[in-house]
Amino acid sequence: MELAGIDFSRIIYLTQRVRPAGQVYVPDAVQKLAQRYSFAKLPSVEELTRLPLTLSLGKFKDVQIDEFQIYNDGIIVSAKANTEILDAFISDLLSWSERELGLVDAPTAKPEKIIESAIIVKSVKDLALSLSPRNDVAEILNRTFRGELVGVGPYQLSGFFLDCDPLQFTARRKPMRFALERRLGVPFTENVFYSQAPLHTGDHLKVLSDLEALPTRRV
Repeated sequence: MELAGIDFSRIIYLTQRVRPAGQVYVPDAVQKLAQRYSFAKLPSVEELTRLPLTLSLGKFKDVQIDEFQIYNDGIIVSAKANTEILDAFISDLLSWSERELGLVDAPTAKPEKIIESAIIVKSVKDLALSLSPRNDVAEILNRTFRGELVGVGPYQLSGFFLDCDPLQFTARRKPMRFALERRLGVPFTENVFYSQAPLHTGDHLKVLSDLEALPTRRV
């Protein structure tokens, strides 16, 4: 299994932060954030009066932070980087904002973290064949199309999705589904896949490596 690229990583951190001394002066707070994390794009004066506040093109540990958003009930940070970088960014942000801005968790806050990652991998084996039933599903479609579409097919398994039943999760936000699909425009024989998961980058790669290790057979 080889990591061929990171499409995006995102961490949603749900919490409520307050300042016992009184509300933070937002223009000052935004300027201090921009200075600490080198954000190049800041909210306009009009945008400072409403949420979310969005800061873009920042830097943390020499890695670009694509976007950082502040909501009433939490923050969202995204980058084309390992999710561990985003975790470290949030830890740094929380510590710094307490020292510099006087922000602390509200007494009623129940922090919750949602992790999302999307990566591109090149596998040794065809990951699409790790799910059963396999090509018998595609064959049902091929029997219908056979002779109807000239120069098209045969259809083959291209990936799969796993999702969470809305009745079965207790988090405040529905987890991202697990998705595995072939990279658009790449020949199937190259075994290049695009995958999304509610996992840290390292854990995400481990899941795909475990899929790669499964015995596969064409049906």
